[in-house]
Amino acid sequence: MSRHLGAAAVAVLGVLAVAAGCTQDVGASDRSGGDHEVVLHLATAEEPDRPGTAIVDRFVAAVEASGAPVRIEVTPSIGGDEPAWDQSAIDALSDGYELALVPARAWRSRDVASLDALQLPTLVESDEQADAVAQDDALVAQLLDGLSAAGATGLGLYPESLRGVAVLDADEPLTDSTLDGLRVRAPMAPTVWATLEALGGTPVDLTTFDPGPGADQVQAVESQLSLVPGLPGAPWGFTADLPLYYKFQVLAASSDAWSRLDAPVRDALTAAAATALEATLAERPHAAEFVDDACDAGVHVLAAGADGAAVRDTFASLVAAAELDGATAELVAAVRAAAGRSEATPATCGDAQQAAWEDVPARPGGIPDGTYRVTVDADVLRAGGWPEHDIAHNVGTYTFVLDGGRYTWAQHADGEVPGPTHGGATYAVDGDRVRWAWGPELGGFVTETTWELQDDGSLVFAPDPGVPGNGGHSHIQLAPLVRIG
Repeated sequence: MSRHLGAAAVAVLGVLAVAAGCTQDVGASDRSGGDHEVVLHLATAEEPDRPGTAIVDRFVAAVEASGAPVRIEVTPSIGGDEPAWDQSAIDALSDGYELALVPARAWRSRDVASLDALQLPTLVESDEQADAVAQDDALVAQLLDGLSAAGATGLGLYPESLRGVAVLDADEPLTDSTLDGLRVRAPMAPTVWATLEALGGTPVDLTTFDPGPGADQVQAVESQLSLVPGLPGAPWGFTADLPLYYKFQVLAASSDAWSRLDAPVRDALTAAAATALEATLAERPHAAEFVDDACDAGVHVLAAGADGAAVRDTFASLVAAAELDGATAELVAAVRAAAGRSEATPATCGDAQQAAWEDVPARPGGIPDGTYRVTVDADVLRAGGWPEHDIAHNVGTYTFVLDGGRYTWAQHADGEVPGPTHGGATYAVDGDRVRWAWGPELGGFVTETTWELQDDGSLVFAPDPGVPGNGGHSHIQLAPLVRIG
């Protein structure tokens, strides 16, 4: 299978003329601006109709709308069918292109270390967390600062999608031995490749491949759920709750070309990059929207749940190793703080469709109103199946106030807790079952449990065995909620 779907390797995707008069190519001039139309060339390895190209389109549209005397010429699929296609867009910045859109994962190959934290597993595991990272201006400035090592200047950071592993003929979730001895097709990305190797796989950056069981064939692919249905061969299994990393795109300029642009042109491009981020956050589809299509196409969308603990421990060891470098440790901490935590449970094929959290009515049923409390330590969290990397910031005492189908929660811990420490929403009781709406502070999702009132007035909740995979990790399921008021 070819990586590219009928696009010429260096075809011009679009040209926008936004001002009349003289045309000046910044690559051939010492200055740009004034009354001249500035022509800038943007390279990307992304193919037409892919999410990355949509980011380019938003940026170009914002430049056009600004009225600045700038014309952007876009070349998609610049890597062609050659290996290291992402890096081709970086190299284009020193070969006549002034701008490039490049996945964050690729820059490590060109001596940029500041983006490593974005490729480490466990730090960003949901679209909501990725949005929070991209909107933290101070953090983004830190992450993009390292581009200078590659002679580039960062203009913007854009979330695209969670990335995981699709395994040929897999109908069971990913384990720490699934990839042993398998060739894994993956774009060249040193940090991501290290994760695949830690799981036993052998990454190869093939552009054309035929999957199969042979020793020289590809048996697994590093990808995102929206693209898995288009992979050759069938069926593929994709474990949704064990993502490898979150794919971010970086919009960058050649530092040399950037320095030769007049300030008004630089300001227009910077503003257009910010507008493109706003549009991306508002318009891009989230991972949950692709589940039904993937399942309909025959993809086995799976969840490991507590059985993924060994994989998560491998992930945690990789992060710990990366944190031995002081600069990386600082960025890891900053990404964690910006992202917060996500307790959303990815949907899988065959799961009951969960309602949007806003749609859960306030229906208390037989659950008594009152104030309840549960204290959880590391041992309780481990016993409940929580991944090792999430334990430190989830210990503490949780207080729940239940009032007529509405609740609030608050976490009290000895140390600093990244992410939200309070919130609330609604719950709806139907006999011995209860649907809990977890509000936007936790990513906005719904779980379903059973409930039981104990003789001492405490409440015991457990995942509903009739709704596979629907329980998620929730503090109310770890131990009885003791009534204190």
